[in-house]
Amino acid sequence: MISPGDIEAIERATLAGLGCDPVDELPGWLLPKVDAPMGRAKSAVPIRHEMLADQRMLQAIAASYAASGFRPVIRIADAKGLGGTRNLLAGMGFGPELRPTHVMVAWLVDIARVSDLEATFGSTTDQDWASVFAGPGFDPEEGAARVRILAGARNTVFGRVTRNGFAAAVGVGNFNHGWVSIHGMRTAQSARGRGHAAAILAGLAKIGLDRGFTRAVLQVEEGNWGALNLYRRAGFKTAWRYDYWKA
Repeated sequence: MISPGDIEAIERATLAGLGCDPVDELPGWLLPKVDAPMGRAKSAVPIRHEMLADQRMLQAIAASYAASGFRPVIRIADAKGLGGTRNLLAGMGFGPELRPTHVMVAWLVDIARVSDLEATFGSTTDQDWASVFAGPGFDPEEGAARVRILAGARNTVFGRVTRNGFAAAVGVGNFNHGWVSIHGMRTAQSARGRGHAAAILAGLAKIGLDRGFTRAVLQVEEGNWGALNLYRRAGFKTAWRYDYWKA
């Protein structure tokens, strides 16, 4: 469902959803530098999965992050064409943080069928929406930072499911670079297992279809089996996995 040319658009769409648009660049690389809890907002990423290994480029990336006050971090897909880059990083003293993340893609028409439950959508956040990120089971400080980052992105729609007068589940759809990128999917502990997240996914897909989009992308850590099962049920398939390589 994706071609090599889609990789750059997916990476740009993902960063746009985190307010990293425009983003610093070096040839073949995107260098987001947003102080955020999300690692992808502050780690370099290649825009192709077939590229010549270039130690001088990797050194330039590391120097750029260090000069900006960030720890150099590079996220590298498990693609065969990046094997040489992984070898060079290892030789430079970098190692992978073994926390594989799935980049998953799906057709919006499939996602739209995952739920018939009601969710509401708007162009801004409010305290009720943000409160889900600070509820039991979440780090309130990290949650507040995530809300700030997500709220600052352009072309974003904020979804929620309300129960008993309060937000029970929330999620974000960002519409840029030809993709609907999905972020910030959170469900309150007391409201889990009731299909709220599926309702938000379906609603975001319908909005995307209305706007002329056809595909969605999201990222989820490998150990988050509940989310992975939901996304697969909604039609998402893993396009690639990546690790964060840190000095």
